[in-house]
Amino acid sequence: MNRIPKVILLFFLLLGSTTTTVKAQQDAQFSQYMFNQLFINPAYAGVEGNFSASLIHRTQWAGYNPTFDNGGSPNTQVMSVSYGNNAFRSGVGLHFVNDMIGPLINREAQLSYAYHVPLGSRNGTQAKLSIGVRGGIYSQTIDFDQFRALDPDDKLLQTGVLSQTNSDMAAGIYYHSNTFFGGVSMNHIIPQKFNFGQEGSEGILASNLYVLAGYNFNVGGYNSLWSVSPSVLVKMVPTDLSGYSFDLGAITTYDNKYFAGISYRQEESASLILGIKLNKSSKKPTLQIAYGFDYVFFGQSAKDPTSHEISVSYKIPIFHTTDPKLNTPRYNNE
Repeated sequence: MNRIPKVILLFFLLLGSTTTTVKAQQDAQFSQYMFNQLFINPAYAGVEGNFSASLIHRTQWAGYNPTFDNGGSPNTQVMSVSYGNNAFRSGVGLHFVNDMIGPLINREAQLSYAYHVPLGSRNGTQAKLSIGVRGGIYSQTIDFDQFRALDPDDKLLQTGVLSQTNSDMAAGIYYHSNTFFGGVSMNHIIPQKFNFGQEGSEGILASNLYVLAGYNFNVGGYNSLWSVSPSVLVKMVPTDLSGYSFDLGAITTYDNKYFAGISYRQEESASLILGIKLNKSSKKPTLQIAYGFDYVFFGQSAKDPTSHEISVSYKIPIFHTTDPKLNTPRYNNE
């Protein structure tokens, strides 16, 4: 067993020992997870050695109409910024989440810090092992007035808007090279209770464990204009490892500018992803735009079959006089 798997195994065991009983996975999910990695793992902060800003919006089950007012289709926005400094071997990141599920709104603001350990040069670029931590706040707001009561005159009905805010923590490790990327992370390390002041009726913000891995390779040789980047994201609750779910995806890129891909979410849906980089040079600021369309194949009776995602990111390269610059894999983004 080499150095990297040993570190990952130790990290996995340490995180697993800190968890308590939880109820369910609660984090938002994205088909374009490969473009939203800071949300998944704090160790991703600054690992590409540049400044980046990104925004992703997801409308899930568009047109879904449940038993409360104001629509009901879950929709989520994540905004993130990240900065990496190779000279200081460090990266910082900040992200905000707004996740609306009918009458329930989850919001979070998180600050990440990562320390980057150089692991030597491969194919002219430097590999890194990043160790990251994150801290912030997580709030839930519920609007009871959106529910449709069977008996509107029931005096026991809860009304009004209630909110509760708790602290939140995450940690992770991440390996990054020009060909391979992957990491292990845990969000909500200390599960928090949300009861809105109502004892005996509470929800648990569950710990979520993520394992992500991907590979970048050129099709037809090193100088080929075509590349393919398969990846997998496994999600689970640490206290019930049998209850995992996974996403499989692959992106094909032409000339480091145009890309298209597909992804599959276990026993739920398949997705088509299309995108473009308006400047393909890694030495200049780059704007990337991507769109994802999901179609649900399982459980259509309980949800609308289509979902939509759009992501926009902007990267500014940062050049240093020390430490070689790490080239950005075509598939890796924030």
